[in-house]
Amino acid sequence: MSPSTAPDMQVEAFDSISFDSLFLIDEAYIRHAAVLFSPVRGHRMDDLSLRDPLEGDTLAREEHRPSLRRFSSSGEGWLETYLVRSDVPEPLVAVPESYQRAVLFSITGQSNSAAGGRKNFPPRERAVTRTPPYPHRALMPMTGTLQSSLTEIDPSTIADLAPACEARDGETPVTSALRWSVAQDLAAGRKPAVHIGATHGRAGRKLREISKGTAPYANGQMLWRQLSRLATLYGQPGIWCPALHLDQGEADRRKTSRAEWVALGQAFHADNEADIRAATGQPEPVWLIMAQLAATPGTLADAGTALAQQDLMMMAPRTTIAFPSYFFQGRYGMSGVHFTPTGHALRGEYHAKANRLLRSATTAVADPWTLNIESVRTCLRPDFAGVRRLGSVITIPLVLPADGTRACLDTDSLPPAPHFGFEKTEGAGGAIEAVELVGNVIRVTLDSPGGATLRYAYAAQGTPSALDRSGAWGNFRDDCDAESVVVPGMKLWNWLISFEVTVP
Repeated sequence: MSPSTAPDMQVEAFDSISFDSLFLIDEAYIRHAAVLFSPVRGHRMDDLSLRDPLEGDTLAREEHRPSLRRFSSSGEGWLETYLVRSDVPEPLVAVPESYQRAVLFSITGQSNSAAGGRKNFPPRERAVTRTPPYPHRALMPMTGTLQSSLTEIDPSTIADLAPACEARDGETPVTSALRWSVAQDLAAGRKPAVHIGATHGRAGRKLREISKGTAPYANGQMLWRQLSRLATLYGQPGIWCPALHLDQGEADRRKTSRAEWVALGQAFHADNEADIRAATGQPEPVWLIMAQLAATPGTLADAGTALAQQDLMMMAPRTTIAFPSYFFQGRYGMSGVHFTPTGHALRGEYHAKANRLLRSATTAVADPWTLNIESVRTCLRPDFAGVRRLGSVITIPLVLPADGTRACLDTDSLPPAPHFGFEKTEGAGGAIEAVELVGNVIRVTLDSPGGATLRYAYAAQGTPSALDRSGAWGNFRDDCDAESVVVPGMKLWNWLISFEVTVP
């Protein structure tokens, strides 16, 4: 993934052009493009389009490979050569030629994967990324980041790439994920990779209803094939999808058992991995990165999906959790299951953080297939194998996502939960008396040793509370120093996932 330029692509440096002359938002052209490209019904890019970057005499024009023109610019802060299609009347994007493969950021699921809840957004709060933040490095299909349909989408409508931004009121996690990823490369002093993002989830559908054999699943396959083909049109050998992100679960509440969801999740991951690799031609595996569902007020049965995601992460290879949703429900949730545009955008940044950790670990070893959850730590979670009971004290060691970080007890970001999120779910005796954090170990003190079998849950059930939809939450996180781009100054701390544990 390091920058490189093939020998046959070397040309002399042309007169550089300003960044602003590459892409200008133009209302007349927006209206023109909406007709010209005839996007999928319901996904018109009414607020987005870009002028032909070849207009005027400021660009040196050179035919480069079939249907491509090449020019140079220092507008991104360094001298770069770009490729622009010459086989379309209104090219939408200029792609840097220095990267051999674009990174595909693909997300699926229900409404929260696609900026759900637009009609209930707070006044004056709309999409965060209304204009392309990195028009050459963060890209999307020309029909937008959102591809949500109960019928299969015509692939001919996705005829080009475009700079990523949001044309609708909502903020899909994809757009903010792309922006965060590019910003991290820039902050590290590296020339950013080219990222392409799209989502193909469908609101209100259970996991089985977006799995193989359904239209939403087929639309994902179509997207991967089309985006891979489009990448080759710009001189790149294809795309690399390190992981499929899943932001889903609401429709499975009380309708899909914990065990059934795990089985469905395993098949869902296996099918997607096989089809993504077939579409992209990549040798690397495809991980499944999940946003963990928040438990609603009620019983443990209502938290089945969240706990099933814990189970899937621990038993299935190349499967992990990016973050638990209870933090977002408490800070950025709205009435019901959805989040504010800022909340959706922050979820995208957390997805991107997990994706970036995964990519770093995958490229650091000779055989990425050998990676497992122990070597790729994308969330704060308990060390299940290390849980111990000594008399009336249970110790739960924590596995931190990054070396050098530490666990914290936080009652400022979220109000204190009863016992900071812990409660007993099974067994005689052993009621919780106190919970404390000692280093990176949680100590749960009981009023008695309890019976032979005890089970305890964290942020997995509960009663109606200040956190609205989330009836259970917890107060443990790490002190990760990764920062948000959407909310400047905010740290993207890793909150402890929801889980249930059997105490030996």
